[in-house]
Amino acid sequence: KNFNLDKDSKIEIGEGKKENRVCRFCKQKYPSVKFNSIAHTISEALGNKKLITNDECDECNSYFDKNIERDFIAYQDLSRVFFGIKNKENQIPQMSGKNFSFSMSQNREATLKLKDEFDLLQPVQLKTNNKIKMQNIYKTLCKFALGAIDSKHLSYFDKTIKWIKGQKNVEKLPKVILIYSQKPMQTNISLYIRKLDDTKIPLLVGEFDFTCCRYVFIVPTFCELDFIDEKEYDDFLECFSFI
Repeated sequence: KNFNLDKDSKIEIGEGKKENRVCRFCKQKYPSVKFNSIAHTISEALGNKKLITNDECDECNSYFDKNIERDFIAYQDLSRVFFGIKNKENQIPQMSGKNFSFSMSQNREATLKLKDEFDLLQPVQLKTNNKIKMQNIYKTLCKFALGAIDSKHLSYFDKTIKWIKGQKNVEKLPKVILIYSQKPMQTNISLYIRKLDDTKIPLLVGEFDFTCCRYVFIVPTFCELDFIDEKEYDDFLECFSFI
């Protein structure tokens, strides 16, 4: 399943009528929970203005924003500035670290300012202020995928949602594949859903494109194989040989 975000119109996932909505992440119904905020399937700060998840309640939307998605956004700060990815305010963000600031103008002029004295002949290490939990990178990718998937598949991912929401601790997860492109790509997500009963293949695999990076990741169910074992992961790669 792929979403064409080149289209001008919005792509809405889930129930259109607010009074009929059930949140896909907490299972609560309207009006017990509210659906007043626009829930972007992929964070708006990453350039997504069009892909919307209707059945994500305001409370879950706020939780994901504050607790996991901000880590992923911070992880992409340099790319967001360099490639001119406009934020919620439709502005190119600026990056400010402990010893530097980095900005990009509308006409693609980059400015890097260093706050400390430095030797031109020596490498300079840019130090950010970001404190990132790396597992939140994985959680965010999985949240994007579960925000985009057809709701009929969500029952397989109850434990996954608990993990994303901090209600389940997990120490080990499958590897995430990171592919670099020579040309920047449109912010987009693609989903591969297993149609066979062969559990050697993950139930759901996602591809997330952002600037020159493509993340390929397994969305774990915590009910089937975990694909941490090298042999299990090799079987997955055998199926996704085009990667």
